[in-house]
Amino acid sequence: MNKQKNRSWIAIALLAVSLTLVASGCSNESNSPATNASNSGVSSPENSPSGSPSSDDTATDDMEESPSDSPSTDETASKDPTDGASVSPAGSESQVSPEPRPRSGGKPAQENPGPRSGGKPAQPAATEETGVNPYEVAGIDDPKKFETFFADVQALVGADNKEKLAEYVQYPMHFFEGDKKDAPIKDSKAFIAAYDRIFTKEIKEMLKTQTLKDLFVNYKGISAGSGAIWFSVDEKGKIAIMTVNQSPTS
Repeated sequence: MNKQKNRSWIAIALLAVSLTLVASGCSNESNSPATNASNSGVSSPENSPSGSPSSDDTATDDMEESPSDSPSTDETASKDPTDGASVSPAGSESQVSPEPRPRSGGKPAQENPGPRSGGKPAQPAATEETGVNPYEVAGIDDPKKFETFFADVQALVGADNKEKLAEYVQYPMHFFEGDKKDAPIKDSKAFIAAYDRIFTKEIKEMLKTQTLKDLFVNYKGISAGSGAIWFSVDEKGKIAIMTVNQSPTS
């Protein structure tokens, strides 16, 4: 009788142990990662389909699909929309393309020398070819009239016809002898008396070889020999010899 009771208690104890083990196993299974993932509706990496891209792969694809030719912020900032000049990005020296400067049509005008200055003779244009009066700035309206006058002076000096040449002079005539100061010739009589002092060998030779195209012209008159002899128009409009300067470059 006692043996049967003992067996019954042993069977009950074994049953209780079995139930405890079963309950413990169910609890562990419910707490496993696979079970939690299944219950939450999120697939684990292992259960994810092989064809579905991961979040990292998707981000990489988005970056690769970004257009390569779209301008960056730095490239957009490097262009000046106002004038189109190319400017370097920040952090480097800016370089703006220089605008072409306008070209000048000729050499700047220079103050022409006066009776005491040598200067380089101007080159009047041929009136027959261009129809331009090269002596207009000197107050001479008729270029042919001056050219005839100049040819007469050359001929009279070449022939030493001082009496006739005296009629081509305006008095008082400025006369610079050598490097001396102005010693004006007051009238034709004084001119004839001083002719040999006025028209030296050098001045005669200069007049003989002087050409019209090498005469110097400015608002003060017309000069031969780089300022040795000056011609101009008097108050009555008569062309005359105004100055003889034996040292025009002094």
